[in-house]
Amino acid sequence: MGDTSKLLQLLKTMAEQLPSLIAILACIGFAISRRKSYPKVALTVIVGLVLLILDSFIFNIIYTWVPDWFIKTDSYDPIKARNFYLALGLIANTFNAAITAILVAAVFMQRKHGSLEAGRDFVQP
Repeated sequence: MGDTSKLLQLLKTMAEQLPSLIAILACIGFAISRRKSYPKVALTVIVGLVLLILDSFIFNIIYTWVPDWFIKTDSYDPIKARNFYLALGLIANTFNAAITAILVAAVFMQRKHGSLEAGRDFVQP
């Protein structure tokens, strides 16, 4: 494929992910608004969500352009293509797991002991 069609494919893929990116940006805004009350949690959430956005952009670019560098269409080898996509999938899923671990850590950090005390943070007197 030519560069123009690759760019269009990348833009289409990014457009498909636009609702998720908007939701992530809204979550970043919410975390920024809670920064003074919960600084460690908010910073961890912001870092995790920014990494999620970067992951989305970077792996969209990688999945659009990199396969053509390694998988030649004139001498297509299905085993080589399978191995390439397997390795690329393992790398992408490892990064996603690390980002998910950061976000889950943010959920559980700075918790108070006891369910009644933790519930009081959300109830207005």
